[in-house]
Amino acid sequence: MSDDDVKPQAGLTPAAVIEALKGVADPELRKDVVALHMVKGMTVEHGRVAFTLELATPAHPARDHIRAAAEQAVGALPGVAVVDITVG
Repeated sequence: MSDDDVKPQAGLTPAAVIEALKGVADPELRKDVVALHMVKGMTVEHGRVAFTLELATPAHPARDHIRAAAEQAVGALPGVAVVDITVG
């Protein structure tokens, strides 16, 4: 994903979201979701951050854990009002 795919907001940038998501790891693969290229189609608009997490398999055993950790990490950023994650 490139920074051209998203619309930055004052105080809340796609780079900041990506940086926050680097702290979210897949417990089975022991790498973060950014390094594993799981974050797709991010948009940042008016305090709303939306993206898709493409897991290795749809029935990933840590699916709910990864989604919750991603929502918590992004939601903690200044300027975020809504986090909308689609898990695929």
